[in-house]
Amino acid sequence: MTLDEAIKRCNKISLEALSEIEDLVGLSDHYNIKEWQTIRENHQQLASWLTELKELREQIRKAKPMILDYSYTVEVMCNRIKNTMGCENCTYCNEETHDCEVRTYIAKTRAFAKGGKNDA
Repeated sequence: MTLDEAIKRCNKISLEALSEIEDLVGLSDHYNIKEWQTIRENHQQLASWLTELKELREQIRKAKPMILDYSYTVEVMCNRIKNTMGCENCTYCNEETHDCEVRTYIAKTRAFAKGGKNDA
């Protein structure tokens, strides 16, 4: 089931519940009315959350190319520092292990943007 199908199904169930509520109002069946109201509210909330999830996924999809461009810019700047001042003068390198925090950041950022295991 896709997100669109799930959202559509939740909206359909919510409308069906509303129809049931309207049918029961004349019968004064308060217990069943409350049950159908709960069903309706739950499916409206679920549809809202699924819609939000869909929108967030789209925003992430649109942002990934910008993230890759940014990581490339950071890498270029890091290389310039390394070539002009040397890695030992960069504040992002671990003095003991000489591990570059920028390179670790770049690797994680690219893995995320390319849909690797760090993907949200």
